[in-house]
Amino acid sequence: MRAAVLAFLLPVLPASAGEEKGAGPDLPKRPQVAAAQGWIKTPTSIALYDSSGTVVQELSTGQWLQEVGGERVLRVGRGGASSNGRFAWFWEQVGEVRSLRYMGTHGKELWRDELADAPRNVEPAAVSEDGETVLVVERDADGRAGAALYNYLGQRLRSVRRDGVIELAILSPGGRFALVRSHLEGNAPRYVRLPSDPDEMVRDPALAPPPTAALRIDDDGAVWAGRKRLHPARVDR
Repeated sequence: MRAAVLAFLLPVLPASAGEEKGAGPDLPKRPQVAAAQGWIKTPTSIALYDSSGTVVQELSTGQWLQEVGGERVLRVGRGGASSNGRFAWFWEQVGEVRSLRYMGTHGKELWRDELADAPRNVEPAAVSEDGETVLVVERDADGRAGAALYNYLGQRLRSVRRDGVIELAILSPGGRFALVRSHLEGNAPRYVRLPSDPDEMVRDPALAPPPTAALRIDDDGAVWAGRKRLHPARVDR
């Protein structure tokens, strides 16, 4: 499977122009592409590749039964990686014990969040494209749900706590804004827009998206359902 993943990551390029039969002298040569390097998410793991394309670290995702203290308990693993491959997160729960680890380019753990949670149909974390901002879904010791924004060193930038359950937690591509939806039974869903910049105001936009709409938030703080803007891009600070 690892070989298949690697083959998927490494596109096959035609030979350079000078090596092609009948190629004219004025055709530009194609640049050589280096082997895939960094973290990637596969269907069954998150894996770290070195510059030669060799897997140097791999953490399994999914769920399975495991022997712990003579008892069989459910172990769950989830993970993801930044699109540039520099950072990865791995969340696991063994019985009632859960934690999220954030790892850097060389596989070293940078920080850990033992409040990280995985509500139904919600990933425990979301990362910006560069991996330098992380949104983590959390549940504290009192059972209150919430979410927090961290930088890649584990500094807590912003956080929110809500009654009910977290139903949505998404991050803008550049990590400037997060959108979190909570729902307390018997009440309407509640949204909060979290900026990573401490000088920006936290806002609770009144949103009424279509039931099946896939929401997204951009780096101007605008909330979209498909091509329809639900919340304005510019706000007063």
